[in-house]
Amino acid sequence: MKFIITILLTLFSLLTFAQGEVVSITNLSNGLDIKLLFKLQPYSQRIFGNRTIVEYFNSINEGLPGTPVLPSKTYFVAIPPLSKVKMQFDNQEYNFIKNVEVGFNPDVSLFTESILIYKVSKPDLSKFISDRYPKSEVEVIDYIWLRDYFCAVIKVNTHTYNWKKKEIRELVSGTLKIEFADAVPYNTKQASPGEFDKILSDIILNYESGSQFRSFKPYFYLADSSGNWIDFSREYVKLQIPNDGLYRIGYTQVEDYGINPQNLNPKTFKIFSQGKEIPIYVSGENDLSFDPGDFIEFWSERNYGKGDHKEIVSVGEDYVNYLDRYSDTSIVWLSWDGNDGRRIHIQNTSISGLTDTLFTHKAFIHLEEDVRLWYYDAVSPRVQLPNWQENKVWTWHFLGNGGSIDFNFTANDFVSSTSVNVIARMISNATDQLFTNNHRFGLSLNSPSPEDTIVFSYKETVNFDADYNSNQLATGNNTVRIFGMQNDSLRFHQALIDWIDIEYQRYNAAVNDSLLLRVTDNIQSSQRVIKVANINQPQTSMLVYKIKPSLKKINSFTISNSVLTFTDTVSANDEYFIVKENLTQTPIYLVKKFFINLRDTNRGADYIAISNRLLHTSAEDYISFINNNYELRSELIYVDDIYDEFAYGYKKPEGIKDFLQFAYLNWITPPPSYLMLLGDAIYDYKNKMVVA
Repeated sequence: MKFIITILLTLFSLLTFAQGEVVSITNLSNGLDIKLLFKLQPYSQRIFGNRTIVEYFNSINEGLPGTPVLPSKTYFVAIPPLSKVKMQFDNQEYNFIKNVEVGFNPDVSLFTESILIYKVSKPDLSKFISDRYPKSEVEVIDYIWLRDYFCAVIKVNTHTYNWKKKEIRELVSGTLKIEFADAVPYNTKQASPGEFDKILSDIILNYESGSQFRSFKPYFYLADSSGNWIDFSREYVKLQIPNDGLYRIGYTQVEDYGINPQNLNPKTFKIFSQGKEIPIYVSGENDLSFDPGDFIEFWSERNYGKGDHKEIVSVGEDYVNYLDRYSDTSIVWLSWDGNDGRRIHIQNTSISGLTDTLFTHKAFIHLEEDVRLWYYDAVSPRVQLPNWQENKVWTWHFLGNGGSIDFNFTANDFVSSTSVNVIARMISNATDQLFTNNHRFGLSLNSPSPEDTIVFSYKETVNFDADYNSNQLATGNNTVRIFGMQNDSLRFHQALIDWIDIEYQRYNAAVNDSLLLRVTDNIQSSQRVIKVANINQPQTSMLVYKIKPSLKKINSFTISNSVLTFTDTVSANDEYFIVKENLTQTPIYLVKKFFINLRDTNRGADYIAISNRLLHTSAEDYISFINNNYELRSELIYVDDIYDEFAYGYKKPEGIKDFLQFAYLNWITPPPSYLMLLGDAIYDYKNKMVVA
């Protein structure tokens, strides 16, 4: 086998060749005619006996192995927003190279991170569906936005090969006739172009006449909701929530935050989470004074992912994480003054005459650690794109065609002879030239041998789902075990393990006077008595909350013989939290601040620099250099302000994108043209990697 090893360095040819020249553009009522002149492209010839092979320079297409190496020309043509085009090529003049063959695009594979292997390929016969390749002389390969211009990306196949005649046809000149189709109404953008728009004159073929089509990208019409909760005239305190639970902010904490309790009305306390005000309980607020001993009390959770983490998404869609990929910790914002805040509903009465009693609940255990960011198709162009996809996820373990991995958990107070459900999320990772049914794994509960098996294919994600009898559980330590097994072809295979979920029926018995009670999903909605055993605190020291589907504080409970009892309308998947008072938590203080209002439409800049505050000295020096040496409006923005105003305080890169889109649309025209990101970047958002 012939192959060439190429080091991935950026090389620039010493000799460049202009491929096309626009002779004229004629604007029509519903389209345009573009007369083009093409220069003949340089090539080399290789002689093998009576065969002559033509090889064009700078024309290899690694994405089409097995197809002829032929030059082409790609144009960006501005058209009415969201329309399509119909095209034809007329008045062509050609040059012919006869009695020759062509070279073929190679097969390319990654040898190392910096070396590609180019292998000689065989002709891909599926591409030769007619005598001539390519079959079409002109084609639309995409429709895209370039700033304010919606463009058709048009490829002119200037060189085609007739494999029967062994003849290359070179296009010398012709007229590209474009007709606009499927036009929709649009708003013309009247604002002055930005500095960068001047560069587009070298990119968009009909830049001057295309200015009549300048408009707004549809994305910009999406509602900007991440900042509509902010009152820019008031201060806020940013707080971290590291765990699920009930949180309290007392008089001392308020003072530590830099707030004077003597100058506020406690009824105006508010807490916001991801832009929404959450209901809270404020002790002692009715006297309109926040005094020593008073406190704010609220339920909050860790930063869980959006959606059902058990969902298996399609190719190219965003993987659904159990916890948010950027941070496990939630952010809430405390504010005061202004209007009264939202308060939690309090249940002070019981429902009498009930006999239907809930003694058990659904215990749920989620096991997961982020250890590696490792996935199939790592060198594929689509995976190299910066957006998240179905396989780009931090995972825990990997396992192949041998061995096993133990996952330990604790179970207590389980109901005998009921179901235990175990789900293991597994993701294909590697294979030895076997792509269908190449993965085989086993699963067991407290057993040294596989009790269930699963078979799946390369690039497939599965939930290895198995049910067991609770009589297999032991009080205390238990083990879920995953086994690597040989596939039918006895070839190597490997898959990743992301997480393990375990569910079982458990009696309502508190541990350390605390219980998260999840109602099973197979009961009908009804008024019921709920009993929780193993409570060793007086009634005045216990707290009972309903946390799903909506929040309420339940004061109407009793404790007798270590059993806490209350009543409620109970439905499938409702959740309650019972805890002793001294296990309430305190949020972690981060900062007290005024938002700087990046949504102020009086802002304007040609040049935006975004930096971390740790680099403030260098960042300020750099922006001063820009101001002193270029006639540009510049803004230095610190990234934490962007996160706070466009990502609710979370360190999400999407917040930077949303900020830039807002500034482009809403700041004083002309819109920003240049962006400088000062600092470093990493995929290890949660600092899981430990440098040796």
